[in-house]
Amino acid sequence: MIIKIILPKKGNLNIFINNFSNLLFFVSVIGFVFLFKGCGENNRDKIKLKNDSSVVKFEIDEDKTEVDSIIIIGVGDIMMGSNYPVKSLPPDDGANLFSEVSEYLSDADVTFGNLEGPLLTKGGTPKQCGPESHCVAFRMPEHYAAYLKEAGFDIVSIANNHANDMGSEGRKSTKYTLEKYDIGYAGQTDYPVYKFEKME
Repeated sequence: MIIKIILPKKGNLNIFINNFSNLLFFVSVIGFVFLFKGCGENNRDKIKLKNDSSVVKFEIDEDKTEVDSIIIIGVGDIMMGSNYPVKSLPPDDGANLFSEVSEYLSDADVTFGNLEGPLLTKGGTPKQCGPESHCVAFRMPEHYAAYLKEAGFDIVSIANNHANDMGSEGRKSTKYTLEKYDIGYAGQTDYPVYKFEKME
């Protein structure tokens, strides 16, 4: 599911996210406060909820009101395929993974999601857990980060149960790769916070 929220802005709005595992909770609760309190009582009828297949949009009718806004889109887990323990990658090496949703994902000031696994083409130390039949470890090719960027992702969470699937090498490669493709991230002890702001 894709959630799109338009936050009315008064002056500069700085948003701090220090716990990306609660990101959707932040958007759903804080976003509604901004929407309804920021717009005021008279603007509630101007806010629309659209359900377009699996895409939920919150929109302000521009014909009825003029509101300076920040648009945030959030999605859940992103697992683009894995080359560990066996090669299980999408057709065309994943080139069309986001083709059906990229128009929605790119239609925002900030688009974020939960990156469910490390970006590491090869190597790494698989996590140890048991029993073996229930121990799932992912490893996404590094160049798949380009698909995230092309789809419109600005920020991803790397705080989840698969972030350490390939040990420290996987964590380092993930951060290096995201930086290479100019995608923000947060959620680990050395990078717990990501800040973004809309400039005038």
